[in-house]
Amino acid sequence: MLHRADRLLRCFLLLLGVVGGLVVGGPTAAAQTHDETAEATPHGRCLTFVVASETERKKLSAELQGASAASNFDGSRPFLPFSIPSRNNHFLIHYTQTGADAVSKVDNNANGIPDYIDSVDFYMEYAWQIEIEEYGFQAPPPDNQKSGEGGPDSRLDVYVCNMPSGFYGAAFPETQNQLSDGRVPSFLVVDNDYDPAIYKQTSGIAALKVTTAHEFNHMVQFGYRCAIAPLSTISQKALYEATSVWFERVVHPDVDDYEQYTDAFLEAPQKYGFATNEVDDGVTGYAHMLYLEYLSKQFGKSVVREIWEEFRSRESLSAIDAALRKRSFNLQNSWCQFAEWCYYTGKRTRDTQYFYDAATLNRSRGMRTAATASLSSGAAMASDLLYPLSFGLYRLVIPTENPNVRDTVDYVVTNAKWDIANGAGGPGAKLEEFTLESDAEDRSGFAAITAGQDTVVFYKLTLPHQHFCINPIVNGSKTNFIAVKPSPQPFVADGGNQLVFAVERTDQLIKNIKVWIYSTAATRVRELEQTELQGANNLLGVVWDGRDNAGRLVPTGVYLYEISVNGGTPTLGKVAVIAP
Repeated sequence: MLHRADRLLRCFLLLLGVVGGLVVGGPTAAAQTHDETAEATPHGRCLTFVVASETERKKLSAELQGASAASNFDGSRPFLPFSIPSRNNHFLIHYTQTGADAVSKVDNNANGIPDYIDSVDFYMEYAWQIEIEEYGFQAPPPDNQKSGEGGPDSRLDVYVCNMPSGFYGAAFPETQNQLSDGRVPSFLVVDNDYDPAIYKQTSGIAALKVTTAHEFNHMVQFGYRCAIAPLSTISQKALYEATSVWFERVVHPDVDDYEQYTDAFLEAPQKYGFATNEVDDGVTGYAHMLYLEYLSKQFGKSVVREIWEEFRSRESLSAIDAALRKRSFNLQNSWCQFAEWCYYTGKRTRDTQYFYDAATLNRSRGMRTAATASLSSGAAMASDLLYPLSFGLYRLVIPTENPNVRDTVDYVVTNAKWDIANGAGGPGAKLEEFTLESDAEDRSGFAAITAGQDTVVFYKLTLPHQHFCINPIVNGSKTNFIAVKPSPQPFVADGGNQLVFAVERTDQLIKNIKVWIYSTAATRVRELEQTELQGANNLLGVVWDGRDNAGRLVPTGVYLYEISVNGGTPTLGKVAVIAP
């Protein structure tokens, strides 16, 4: 939608943000913040939802009404004297050559059409080609189905105007023109030149490219579900913006405008929960295009389209969960895994195992720590607050005999709660407190980590509910393990839940881990083999989706298992399974 530099809002959000302190030696000691504190400032946000909000519209009234002679950007269609059909006849492009909205008259190919309008034509059709023909989204609905409503014909209308300062474009749904099948027609507006004196982050043709991809995707979205006014109780706005920014990257991977959002997000991911209805900070939603990038790399590009197909009939987070359950996964576990992907960015990047452009994210700095403490006094505690569907990075520094060498444990803590019925989502999504304790001595209820050649650290996470997960990472690498017991017990095998054959940390390097699952009749029903451990249900281990080797959910019963690490002696046990 559109983007705007809003530094005052950003500063206000920084004042509101709650960043926990790691307390050294106990809860009363002073916190040590990480020394890398510079934060990126996003340069824009989307005008579509600004216009949809009466409060925001009034706040920006002078800006919105002072830029263009053709439009007040209030949802009514601009009037422009010239129009041309796009080359594949999907769009009707409106423009003028006089006044504040004038486009340059340069016509180097002498076709009688300004070159800038030729570019609008080309990039609108290119967005159609990628989003509709290649990615399989449904085409936006025509806007001339009701008498007296919409544009002059069934083609999608694109208006080229002088946008308010810093705003890149907007898509306007016409709810009064809604079709009988629920689809809502729309039109869009793009800027008439993207003057680099105004558009500091991305300007000129590069800005036109990503704006056409972004705003066209909003037109597509309104054909699936138009939740503009009111925007219900959950993260609908965030899903709209995440999808449109994701398509900027898909359609034009050569333009990195999206990094203005992801840079700010990776500086302080604990501040930006996805289970909210607000995107006015210019980061929430926009930066969560990274989550869709993670999903598409894990499950294929069709997963985003399937989320929108589910979104027709359910709320946004439920739609994501439903699409993932078809793949024997779910939203909660995906968010815990997504947090790990964000950790391996910047200098922690591991080739292309995670994001394709992981090394350049946040100007090559990657995900930053929320706070840092030292284990020098033998114990440390972190107490922080996380929004539903957010995560933070909490670093523990472990002193060594060599003052020039330090071991670190990075705890990636995720609040993966999303169930609206339990109060997770919506404008009122509340911060929830957790406590993370670390100790050099073994204590009851603590888990052990091998951190360095001769060092063992023990930790415990105290949570408000079971939907948190933690991933401890030693010196930038996943910790090593031996097997213990499965969780949860009993395991409800509904196709979306996951059972984890949990493991304890040890100094043994895992090269191969195998799990064999048997019925009580000693029939082998499933074989699992992997070279590293996965995270789910606040645990790390080998994950089972409750299916047999043929892909069928197993029936209710007690199952036996064997786990072998690096070909060693198997660990034996049993697990109870309930088939709903």
